[in-house]
Amino acid sequence: MVTIVVYIPKGGTGKTTITSNLLAGLNFCYPNTKALALDLSPEGHLTYLLHENPDMVNSEKSVCRLFLDEHYKESDLCQPSRLEHVDIVPSTLYLGELNLNSKLSSNHFIIKEFLARVKCKYDFVLIDSPTVFTFYLLNGLVAADYLLIPSLLTPMSSHAIHDMLALYENVKKENSKLKILGILPNRVNKKLDYQKEILDTLKTSSFKGKLLDEMSISEDKAVLKAVAKRKTIFEMNGKSNSQREFKKLTDWLFGQCVGTTP
Repeated sequence: MVTIVVYIPKGGTGKTTITSNLLAGLNFCYPNTKALALDLSPEGHLTYLLHENPDMVNSEKSVCRLFLDEHYKESDLCQPSRLEHVDIVPSTLYLGELNLNSKLSSNHFIIKEFLARVKCKYDFVLIDSPTVFTFYLLNGLVAADYLLIPSLLTPMSSHAIHDMLALYENVKKENSKLKILGILPNRVNKKLDYQKEILDTLKTSSFKGKLLDEMSISEDKAVLKAVAKRKTIFEMNGKSNSQREFKKLTDWLFGQCVGTTP
């Protein structure tokens, strides 16, 4: 089982969109694999896209239960998503309140222990993360094999990459196996000169070995239309540039994590 956290300490970078479309890519392109979506965002956007409105989720059957009850059943938490080969541990707004619980914050291995209990059921686990760093996000990073860092081509996002890499070095002290899959440029518009300048700067910076510029995701109305309809890009009619890009990214991720593609 391969566990991937999608995270950067900045909002609006498309973490949920990337996570949901990678899960859909695995679902449609690699139907012999089984994936688990773990929603660690109190807003529950991944839950909304792939499962149901997070306001309707029973907290006893959400990711909150994972942190509050060590006697949970895996079948209570792992719910079927809308995608045939993807299950989800949904989120609720109550997750935001858990970060205030000092008794929980010292335990960084809750998710790792949970994933050990379900590892025979899933080939991939993708963790969608909140913007703000929390103890349950730290739990996800401690449990993960890989970190995927989505980034817009803006000065603020470039600064957030520095913060992310510093955080990564700290997490490595508790999870030495954690590796960076790469920094993924998202919502790229090749017509914008300032984006090209930032990308050129990243290519010559200390990040150049981690930059996935050949896997970048373009700014595309098809993605916005899909989100508006609570769908992934793979569920939309017709072929779009974004669908081809996410297919390429899915194939690359599968090859990096598993070592080969069918």
